[in-house]
Amino acid sequence: MGYWLLIALLFIFEFPINSIVFRVFGEAEIFTYVATTAIAISLLACAHQLGNFLREGKWDKTRTTIAALLIIIPILVIGAVAWLRQWYISQVAEDVGGAWSQGMFFAFATFNLLIFVVATVASYLVHDPTLFAVYRARKQLAKARNEFEKAERDYIRAQTDRVKTRDAYRVRAHQIKDMAQLLIQCYRTENLRHRTDREQYEKEGLY
Repeated sequence: MGYWLLIALLFIFEFPINSIVFRVFGEAEIFTYVATTAIAISLLACAHQLGNFLREGKWDKTRTTIAALLIIIPILVIGAVAWLRQWYISQVAEDVGGAWSQGMFFAFATFNLLIFVVATVASYLVHDPTLFAVYRARKQLAKARNEFEKAERDYIRAQTDRVKTRDAYRVRAHQIKDMAQLLIQCYRTENLRHRTDREQYEKEGLY
């Protein structure tokens, strides 16, 4: 929580520093807010991932290339933003000297670079591969537990439906059996009543 609070504060610091740059283009304020938010989030995301890579220390060709991009791209973005900010201020304030203008460029670039470095170091200190492995395992366990509980509920529901279906067919089977026995009894009674050789069969014990 402390780490994400720090990231939120760094984002707040980044926002007013970079927002002035996009007013150069004379666009609507919404464009300024969206562009500033995109740059701030991108820089902090690069710092977050770079800190993770540095802490894990697992280097191959792909991870080395990505880490280099995570360093180079933010530096280029910070330099471009600082240059645009310097150019904008020099256009607004005509009495700004060249040395002072260059000083502003380095000051703005250094401030943004400081934010990037602080975010990277914070990510490096907070990131713990073992802790994140435990965290991922706990999430997988929670997901598996939810799936198991859902499967168990489905099984209980299916079992209940099976019992209901079995009982319904059992009742139906008993009804058919009772009806068949009743028909057999009726048939025997009527057959006995109308047979001409009834006395003979009675003597032989067939009825």
